[in-house]
Amino acid sequence: MNGWAAFALHLAIATAIASGVMVQAGRTARRRPETRKALPMMFPWLDEQRTYANAVSIARYALTQPTVWAVWVFASAPAVAAILVSLVGDGESDLGSLIGRLSPVADGADGRAAAVTYAVIVAVFVVVSACYLRVANAAEPLPPVMRGRSRPQVWARLTGGMFVDEGGSLEELGWRAFSLPALVVATGSLWWSTIVLAVSWWAWHLPREVPALRRRPDWKRFVTLQAQFVWLCLGLSVLMTVAWRHTGSVWPAVMIHGGTNVWSKAIGAPMWARAERDVRTDIVTVLAVVAVLAEVIV
Repeated sequence: MNGWAAFALHLAIATAIASGVMVQAGRTARRRPETRKALPMMFPWLDEQRTYANAVSIARYALTQPTVWAVWVFASAPAVAAILVSLVGDGESDLGSLIGRLSPVADGADGRAAAVTYAVIVAVFVVVSACYLRVANAAEPLPPVMRGRSRPQVWARLTGGMFVDEGGSLEELGWRAFSLPALVVATGSLWWSTIVLAVSWWAWHLPREVPALRRRPDWKRFVTLQAQFVWLCLGLSVLMTVAWRHTGSVWPAVMIHGGTNVWSKAIGAPMWARAERDVRTDIVTVLAVVAVLAEVIV
């Protein structure tokens, strides 16, 4: 199985799972209208629990509202698809290669470069999180994750959030641990692979937009938001590609994906209110440009 075939099959299965989740959710809502409130009611519950949406908190809530497990299944689709395709794949797309990318530093990677990569990811996360927290500390009300907790407790929650975000922890085994290496083999280019994967990653999310599109959508707003999202996917993909290049591991992608979601979901509301824009996307864009320049210059 060549790289293009492995990638195409992976994307098809991941999209089919995500689409199936949305179809099943629609059927459940028609049969049991009360389930339509389960997901919206999760957010007041999260506020009461002084937390935000991540893989752990969503699972806790799903124990009381089983239909919300659909969020987990949707987010896990890329990982499930990667495992399935790797069972019949070969070379960079086989199961052994996929498992090898679970190592913090893959075989053949430069240990020093990998250590620097991890250090930079952590340093950027700390600096940007500190800026978000400074804005949040002056906000009223405080973000739920900050209420009634000491500064070390807040930092512990945010740092742990890098690893338990449903996007980073459930998706990246599929995207950066499987699809990216398959595309590098297929295209022979790290950057073309990044662009193809970024657009595919964005498109995979589209099934979740179907319910809103069926209710007289504001198409101008929809197109604007999707354009912003595909740009964010491209910026994040650049960062994760550079990190993968130096480590051969999926863990930097988990940390980047999860860490940037922490900024947005856990402590992002006050920053959004002050700037009236998605500052995370601006930060990711600047970081992506710096990362590319560093790769070219060094």
